Amino acid sequence: SRPAVCPMNGTIVREAAAFDGGDIGDTWGPYMDVPQLHAFLSEKCGIAQSTLGEAVLDFWDSFVQLPRPPAEVLHYSQGARFAASRERIRQRPRAFYQRLLQAVSL
Repeated sequence: SRPAVCPMNGTIVREAAAFDGGDIGDTWGPYMDVPQLHAFLSEKCGIAQSTLGEAVLDFWDSFVQLPRPPAEVLHYSQGARFAASRERIRQRPRAFYQRLLQAVSL
């Protein structure tokens, strides 16, 4: 088994043996592929599971409009949690957010 590594700086946060189902607190866990997420996204988006990777990259290019992350790997927190400063939000025009909202409000 692999240790839990912080994806931002590569430091070992906790040895893998610590992930035994007990309370681990608020920390990075080991990478886990979630096959049921692939099926959910495929069904929700109406696309084949085999095309999910390219669909995510297309979404990134069309809506995020920033350089792709290193090795095209994006780290995120599970759920609907995020934070953005007012300054960062206002770097894009209102039309950008309207277009994004329309795309995700199916």
